[in-house]
Amino acid sequence: MTQPTPRDPMLDLQAQVAALNRAVARQRTLVLGLGLVLLAVLVWNGVGGSAAPQVFAQDQAALDITCRALKVVDDAGKVRLQIASNKFGGVLRVNNADGKPVVALEADADGGFLSVLGHDGKERAFVGVGDKQSGGLIYLKDTDGKTRTTYLVYKDGNGGLNFRNAQDKTEAFFGASGKGYGGLINLNGPDGKTRVVLDSDKDGRSALELINGNDKTEIFLGCSAKGWGGLLNINAPNGTAGIMLDVDNKGVGRFDLRTKDGKRCVYASADEEGGAVQIYGHDSKQRVFMGVGDKQTGGVFYLLHPDNDKVRVALGIDSEGVGFGHGRDANGMTKRAMR
Repeated sequence: MTQPTPRDPMLDLQAQVAALNRAVARQRTLVLGLGLVLLAVLVWNGVGGSAAPQVFAQDQAALDITCRALKVVDDAGKVRLQIASNKFGGVLRVNNADGKPVVALEADADGGFLSVLGHDGKERAFVGVGDKQSGGLIYLKDTDGKTRTTYLVYKDGNGGLNFRNAQDKTEAFFGASGKGYGGLINLNGPDGKTRVVLDSDKDGRSALELINGNDKTEIFLGCSAKGWGGLLNINAPNGTAGIMLDVDNKGVGRFDLRTKDGKRCVYASADEEGGAVQIYGHDSKQRVFMGVGDKQTGGVFYLLHPDNDKVRVALGIDSEGVGFGHGRDANGMTKRAMR
C-alpha cells in the first residue's frame, strides 16, 4: 500500500494567503465601482438641475448656498474669483494668476457696470450707465488709464462718439445734433476748440464750416437759407464775408467780393443781356459797369460818378457794330461824343 507524500506546511500557507488576496481585490473592485456609480448619480442630479431626470428625490433647498461672500482660490491659496456685495448691490470680481483684479461686474448709483483692467491694474474699458441714469456708456482707455474713446447716449436720447487726446480734450465728435436737426460731426484742435463742423439746420439744409482759433467761421459751404441753391462764403479772420459765391432766385450764379468791413467792392453776375461786372468804391457806390449792350449789341463800359451814380463816360458798340464814346454831365446829358 502506497503511503501519501507528506505536504509542506509552508506551501499550504502560501496558497491560503494568495486566495485571500484575490478575494480582497474582488471586494476592492466592487466597492470602487459602487462609489463611481454613486458619484455619477450625485453629478446627474446636482449639475443637470431640474431639466435632468431625478434619480432619487431630494430637497432643492439643500442645493442653495447662502453666504455674505464667496471666494474661489487656486492651489496656492490666491483668490481667483470673488462674489460679494456693496451698498448698491452685488459685486463680482475676477483676478488674474497674480491675484490682481482684471474684471469687475457690479452696481453703482446709476445702475450696473462692467470694468475691464489690464494686468497692470489700470482700467482699459468700461461699460455702464451714464450720469444721472442717462443712456448707455462705453469708455475705452489707453495704457495710462486715460479715456480716449467714449460712446454714449445722452439724457435727451441723442447718441455720440467722442475721441479724446492725452489732455482729455475732445478732438473729434460724431453723433446727433442736440437740437434735433440731424447728424453732426465736429473736428477739433488739440485744445478742444472746434475747427470743422459738418451738420444740418432745422430745415434740413446741410452745411460745412471751417473755424479759426477765435471761434470765427472763415469758410462756409452750404445751402442758401432762402432755398435758392448752393452757397460759399470765404470770410476774414473776424468772420466777415470777403468772398461770396451763390445763386440768386432766378438760378443765376453770383460772385460778390467785399471789404473787411463787409462792403461790396466787386459784383459779377448776369442780367437780361448777358454777363455783368460792377465795381464799387469803399463808400459802396458804383464806379464801373461792364456788360453787354441793350438788345444783345456789343460790349459796353460805363464809368459812374459817386455824387449821383450817373454814367459820366460810356464806351461801347452800337447796333450797327460801330464803336462809340460819350461824355456826359451830372444830369446824364451827352456833352461829347465820338464814333
